[in-house]
Amino acid sequence: MVVGALLWLGYELVILLGPAQFRGAQRYALGAIALGAVVYALMWALEPYAMRNQPGAHGLDALEVADQPPAAAPIPAHTGR
Repeated sequence: MVVGALLWLGYELVILLGPAQFRGAQRYALGAIALGAVVYALMWALEPYAMRNQPGAHGLDALEVADQPPAAAPIPAHTGR
């Protein structure tokens, strides 16, 4: 999935932004990619647990949560007005 996305991004950069008229757009796109890679690397280094795990139920635990009936709505308190 990631490889496909990177290939598509490369296609866009080479084919769609390839002509010399789009040098500014190329720099912008490459800068955005570089910034994203730096942020990703920092997050991977500083918060490795968060980058590898998702909060919440997984697998059979997620199915058990989905099978429970919905909670009843709370009854609003009477304000006396």
